[in-house]
Formats: sequence, C-alpha cells, structure tokens
Amino acid sequence: MRCKFLIGTLFCLLTFHPLLANSGVDFSFFKDKPQSLAKDFYIYEYLQKESATPEEAKALFGMVHTMNLRFFHLFAKKNE
Repeated sequence: MRCKFLIGTLFCLLTFHPLLANSGVDFSFFKDKPQSLAKDFYIYEYLQKESATPEEAKALFGMVHTMNLRFFHLFAKKNE
C-alpha cells in the first residue's frame, strides 16, 4: 500500500513539475493549499528561485508539512 502511494506521489511530482517551472507561481499560490508532501515539493521548488524573498521564506517555513535538513538549509540560505 505504501509503495503505491509513493509511486503515485512520484508520478504526480514528475507530471506537475514542468507546470510549476512554466507557470508564474507566486507566494499567494501557497496560502489556500493544505499541508501535504506535494505542497512541500512546490515550496522547495519555489524557494530555490532567486526571486523568493527572506520574508516569503519565513512565512513558508510555517507551512511545511515535513521539515527535513534540506528545507532547513534552504530556509537558512534565504535568510542570510
């Protein structure tokens, strides 16, 4: 069961990743979305952009569903 979930999540991420890169996703995109692994992926991709500000990073820090070292280091890098 867990394997099916992981495969489905991976499929969704690979499918929607080009949509994030091509569309003008801004900070307001995240406000109404529930906490989930998919939202974590989009937050991570958004914070890797140069246009993300430290204020946005601080706000998105509280929206992360599963905090890990990659997120923590990315948030720290944005707040330097």
